[in-house]
Amino acid sequence: MKENSNIELFRVGPSLFDITFPVSDRRPTELVPSLAPFLLPKEEVAEKNGKSLFSLTLLPPGSEGIPKAEPATEKATPHYRQLVEFEWEGTRCTISATSDGHSHLISILTPDSSRAYSAQVR
Repeated sequence: MKENSNIELFRVGPSLFDITFPVSDRRPTELVPSLAPFLLPKEEVAEKNGKSLFSLTLLPPGSEGIPKAEPATEKATPHYRQLVEFEWEGTRCTISATSDGHSHLISILTPDSSRAYSAQVR
């Protein structure tokens, strides 16, 4: 785990996944309340470390390595191309992909903040 970050572990059915987020930031269950029933107690995080199906890392805005996704146009050739945008639990979500489809960028914009939370999935 990175310094100045927290990790939360979730179980959906038999599968585990974890989300790492900055200490100074909102918890994943605050951003997406429907995750709350799947949150495991902190004691299980260390016990099950490394057994996650996948991991997400939420980075603060302006972090290096997270490119801004742009709407797909004929003129634009961004690193990520926006696939879909939708409302979910009062937030605005976008899912974008690289042209080869090997990496996706999931961004969530909360209505009470101008900050976007992004997760890069490879």
